[in-house]
Amino acid sequence: MNETNPSAPTASRFLAWVSAELFFIFGVIVAIFFGILSPDVSTELRLNASQLGLLSGVFFITYSIGQIVLGSLLGPWSPRLLLGSMAIVSAIGCVLFAASTSMPVALFARALLGVGLSISFVGVMHVISRDYPQRFSFMASLSQSLANIVGALMALAAGFTTVLSTFRGPFTVVGILFVPIAIALLIFIGRKSAGTPSQAEAAPKASVGAILAACFGSLQFWAGLVYYSCLFGTVLAYSDLWNIQFQLNFFKHSQQLSALSNAVLPLGVTFGSLAAGAWAQVRGDYVLPARVFGLLAVAAFGVMYTVFLPEWMALSANFCIGFALAGSILGFTAIQRHLPEYAQATGTALVATAAFVLGGIVQPAIGLVLEVPLHSTQLFQLIMSDDPNFGHYQKGMMLLFLSVLAGFLASLLFKGAPAAPAPGREA
Repeated sequence: MNETNPSAPTASRFLAWVSAELFFIFGVIVAIFFGILSPDVSTELRLNASQLGLLSGVFFITYSIGQIVLGSLLGPWSPRLLLGSMAIVSAIGCVLFAASTSMPVALFARALLGVGLSISFVGVMHVISRDYPQRFSFMASLSQSLANIVGALMALAAGFTTVLSTFRGPFTVVGILFVPIAIALLIFIGRKSAGTPSQAEAAPKASVGAILAACFGSLQFWAGLVYYSCLFGTVLAYSDLWNIQFQLNFFKHSQQLSALSNAVLPLGVTFGSLAAGAWAQVRGDYVLPARVFGLLAVAAFGVMYTVFLPEWMALSANFCIGFALAGSILGFTAIQRHLPEYAQATGTALVATAAFVLGGIVQPAIGLVLEVPLHSTQLFQLIMSDDPNFGHYQKGMMLLFLSVLAGFLASLLFKGAPAAPAPGREA
C-alpha cells in the first residue's frame, strides 16, 4: 500500500505522528487537570465561583479562536515551526499557571495555554492526512483512542487516589515535559527523505476566499461538520455535566462509583474509536460505519433517556454511549476525502471548533431547560416521568438526544470518495 510520499522512510512518518500525538495527549492532560484540580485552584488563589468560571472560559475562548486561526495556517506555513512554537507556549503557560499567586497571572497563563494547545488536535490530524492518507480513518481513530485512555486513567486516579490533590506540582511537571515534546516536533515534523520535498512544503497555496469557498460550498463539509459537532459536542457536554460532582449530588453515588461512571465514558470512546477506524479501513469507505455509529448513539441515548437504569446497567450504558459517540472521528474523513488539499487544514479546524462551540452551547441550554417546570407543557407531560428527580434528568438528556439524532441524520448525506483519486492518494 503506497503512501503519499513513497520515498519517505516509515520511521520518519512514525516519529512525526508520535511527536504530534504526544502534544495532543498532553493537551488533553492539561484540560483534565484543570477540571480535577479546580477545587485546589480555587482554594490556593482564593477564587470565587465566577472567577473560576472565568479561568475556564478564557481557556475555551482562546483555544477556539486559536484552533481556527493557527489550524488554518498548517497548510501554507511550516507545521514544524507552528507546532514546535505552540508547544513552547504551552510549556510557559503551564509553568506560569503553576506558579501563579493571583487571578491576573492565572488568567494570562490560561490564555497562553488556550493558544498553545489550540493547534494540538488539528496538528495531529494534519500530520495523519499528510503522511497516512490511505490509513486516515484508522490513524485518526487511534490518535483519539490514545488520548481517551489517558482521560480514563485521569478520571480513575481522581476518584481512587490522592495523587491529584494539588494543582501546582502536576502543572509544573507537564510544563517541563512540553519542552522535549517541542524539540521532537521541531526535529521530526516535516522531516523528509533526501532530495524529496515534504508534502507540507509542496502543498498548493490558495487565498482565504478560495479556501472558505471550497469548504462552505461543499455539502460533504457541512455533513461532516454537523456529524462531528453533534456527536463529539455531545461527548463534551455529557462528560462535563454528568461529572463526578453531579453523580455525587444527584444520584448520591459514592466517590469511587462516580469516578468509575465517568471513566467508562472515555473507555467507551477509546474502544469505539478503534472499532470505527478499523472498520472504515477494512471497508475502504467511511459512510456505512459513520451511519451505524450515529444510529447506535441515538439508540444508546434513547435508552438512557427513557429508562431508569440500575447502577451496573448505567455503567454499561455510559460505555455504550462513549463507544457510539466515538464514530464522530469519521466526520474528518469526509473533509479529507472531499475537500481539495489546500482547504483541508482550514476545514479540519472549522469542524473541530464547531464541536467545542456546540458543546459550550448545549450546557447552558440544558440549564435553561431544567428551569422550566416539569409538566408545564403538553410535550413534557407526554414524555417525562412522573418521578420528579428522573423527570428533571430526562429534561437534561433531551437536548443531548436531539443532538445525536441530528448527527445521525447528517450521516445520511455522506457519500463515498470521488472516483479516480490522484496517484498516492487514498482511493
